[in-house]
Parts: sequence; structure tokens; C-alpha cells
Amino acid sequence: MDDEIKKLNEEKINEAFKNSTKIHITLKDRTWRNGYVKEIRCDFFIFEDDKNGEEPIFFLELVKVEPYIQAKKEGDKNGIELDK
Repeated sequence: MDDEIKKLNEEKINEAFKNSTKIHITLKDRTWRNGYVKEIRCDFFIFEDDKNGEEPIFFLELVKVEPYIQAKKEGDKNGIELDK
């Protein structure tokens, strides 16, 4: 992984932790999670989502870190909502 992208992902994780922001992460194994960063350690962080609960994730496993965006529900006229 490019060091610049790795550093940017780590900064996004740190910001999400400080601000208790819900995020969407994509991992190298092509899985993804929606949830909150609960704790940050040197090489990994504890991530909590509704389906998997709390789990440790190594920074090296990250492909992409984005803000969580709630998908548009059928019949919703407003479109996409940001969910915190």
C-alpha cells in the first residue's frame, strides 16, 4: 500500500475517533464495515459495528476510509442523508 494513502487513512481514523463520527471502511479482503472507532493502538484500532460488534483491525488491512452515508430509502424525497 502506498505510504501516503496509509497515512491519510490513519488520519481519517484518528479524526473519526476524536469526533465520534460513524465511518465506512473497506478492507483488503473486500469486506466492509460501518461503525465507530472505539480505541486506537499503535498498529491497530478497535472498531464497533452492529453486525460484528467490537473487533481489532490493523491499519495495514485498510483500503479506504470514508464518512458513513445512509443509503436513500425508497419513497425518501430528500435523497442521501449523512448519519452521525
